[in-house]
Amino acid sequence: MTDIEIDELINALEAARKNGVDDDPAAMTVRKLCAITGYSEATTTRRLRALIEAGRVVCVRIPFTRIDGARTHIPAYKLTGVTYDEAFAD
Repeated sequence: MTDIEIDELINALEAARKNGVDDDPAAMTVRKLCAITGYSEATTTRRLRALIEAGRVVCVRIPFTRIDGARTHIPAYKLTGVTYDEAFAD
């Protein structure tokens, strides 16, 4: 995983913080992150997992309306207060 790829995910999550997404203004779904970064779901999930393990991102659940109209909660991801340098310091 390159720093550029991680930076793209972090930038997308920071944009969510500013623009508001669903009911949690700082959270983005994997689908939304894929649309923004152009990565596949597998690649995005792998990158998110590394950021979660580093303490840079947390998983939250946001409300979602399914195609059949039923309301549910789905996973979404948002940045923690940990900086990039703190998360990836050796």
